[in-house]
Amino acid sequence: MEKKVYCVIGERCKRITFSSNNFISDVKIVRDAFIKACNNDVVLRSMINNKEIVLQKNDVDRNNKLCDIEEDDEIEDKSEVNILLFEKPSSLVIESSSPSTSFISDITQDIPIDDTYGIKILHSEPIDIKVLHTELATDLNDFTSRKIQNSPVLTEVISKESSGSIPYPAVLPSLSYDLQIKLKTDGILKAQRYFIAHWGQYLWEATNTKPTKLDYSNLARSIVAAYSELAGGRNGCEIVRVQLSTWIRNHRANMKKNQTQKRDYEGKPKSATTFASVVQTSTAPTESDITNALKELEKKFMENNASHIKRLLKITMPVRRQWIENKSNRINEIVKKYPSLQYYEMLLFEFFNMKSITEETFFEKIDVMINKQIQYFSIKEADQISQVQILERLQKELIYKKCKKRYSMLFIIKEVLCSTEDLTTSEKEAPRAVIYMTNEEIASAYIVADEIKVKIPQPTVHKVIAGLLSGYYVWHMECPKSYANILEYMEHEILSTSLKSRSTVLMKFVRDCDNLK
Repeated sequence: MEKKVYCVIGERCKRITFSSNNFISDVKIVRDAFIKACNNDVVLRSMINNKEIVLQKNDVDRNNKLCDIEEDDEIEDKSEVNILLFEKPSSLVIESSSPSTSFISDITQDIPIDDTYGIKILHSEPIDIKVLHTELATDLNDFTSRKIQNSPVLTEVISKESSGSIPYPAVLPSLSYDLQIKLKTDGILKAQRYFIAHWGQYLWEATNTKPTKLDYSNLARSIVAAYSELAGGRNGCEIVRVQLSTWIRNHRANMKKNQTQKRDYEGKPKSATTFASVVQTSTAPTESDITNALKELEKKFMENNASHIKRLLKITMPVRRQWIENKSNRINEIVKKYPSLQYYEMLLFEFFNMKSITEETFFEKIDVMINKQIQYFSIKEADQISQVQILERLQKELIYKKCKKRYSMLFIIKEVLCSTEDLTTSEKEAPRAVIYMTNEEIASAYIVADEIKVKIPQPTVHKVIAGLLSGYYVWHMECPKSYANILEYMEHEILSTSLKSRSTVLMKFVRDCDNLK
């Protein structure tokens, strides 16, 4: 059976087609096919040169974290394989310090001589291959050393490739789904600051918070090689290098600012919290850990401490969900007790853990649903304006007509300079989305409910839908009858839930969408 596998290496992706063999493992077949595919790609060939290739896949048992694919594992059809590169041990790298035998044999072959030059060979003496081998090796080494000495550019490149945490060419980190959307809709230049933050965070972590000048230079050169639009300044990469340096400097300053130590009654420094180390070293949180974590979550949310908050949310989920679903009566009450659940990033993190779904898969399902609606409503372009129009037409098609006057619309679309009265909600009011538009894009967007509002960063239609669904699940909110058809349809398309409603309007709409070719 012929299979397709998508090999991801940094921001590149190669599609490999192969057939399983009873005598050769899938891993070896895919690895060899990937190497062969790289031979026709200059950038990839330079990246894998003298590198060991390890294949990895997402492991469901490890919360979809990457895990090595063993040699005897079967690779599934249409699966995604991550390519990990390691430097080969020096003992395995073949040094080409002397000419090959084939090269020598070519030299020793008979060379026809043109008689017009007046040269005649009276007799040929035997050639000592060992002597010739030594002489050629000496000449080549001497030539190489002189070439490097006389070429400052070549010397600089060789010295850069020889050391540093970031090699050249570097394997750039994979883009998040949001960045992929920005790259597609806005372009690399317009969204440059988001990409610099993405690469700056990678540089910060890859160099253990201490990047060198060489690391800055190598990463900047690699970025410019992948995105030529960013070229500029000295050596073509100076502008990107300065931007990375500025981001690291600002990030370091913010870290110092937010990590001010408290002191005890004797004036000695004490740790702001000892809980983080307990969570990291313990395999299973104890009752004491969970109690401390719940106390931490009741404090004011700090965005710079997001990774720590996510860890606390994860280990306290069973306890918190029990309280939210059985004892709390209002969304306002929930976010007052756990302030982090009023922030978009934390709202999505909680939802993904509840549904055991990855962010990438979730947004892909939203994309599939939107594309289906583009076809259903016969919309020609798939830009942000068109996608907002889809939301309007979708709720017009599925809204429960008898309740229309009693409730606001689920998606409220306004011009950017309009009144903000739609951001005000009454007590126990159900979540809805408010979107403010310019002529070309979404300017801002919010999820509002029960006297609170959640701002959506860098808003898109995908993010609005994700935030709205997350809010209903995380806050355990029963949806009004007016919104039931729309929300149930979104759940059906995105979360693959079965349709429970007996609404003929909804059933007909789903049937018509599914019958599209």
